[in-house]
Amino acid sequence: MAKRLGLCLILSAILVLAASCSRYGEPGPGEQKSVIVKLAEPDAIPASWGKLVAVSSVTSAEDWVQLWFQDEGGTIRMTRYNVHDRFLSTQAIEIHRN
Repeated sequence: MAKRLGLCLILSAILVLAASCSRYGEPGPGEQKSVIVKLAEPDAIPASWGKLVAVSSVTSAEDWVQLWFQDEGGTIRMTRYNVHDRFLSTQAIEIHRN
């Protein structure tokens, strides 16, 4: 009897937690999406991007690292660098902060 009660409580807790989860919606009118921008020069990072604040990697893309920059206004930009072939991606992601 105690096992049944414990099992019912655990199952009820799982169902309540699952019901409380929700998906993130699309950005609202006041929210901004990230923007994809092209590098003006394919072999240089503009000084206006500010300081390099982080370097990260993804295990599914072993040859690539992500370079994260932040400028004085708080805008964050990320571009990729191929460490094996030694070249920059021609695209970057720009994230504006309020």
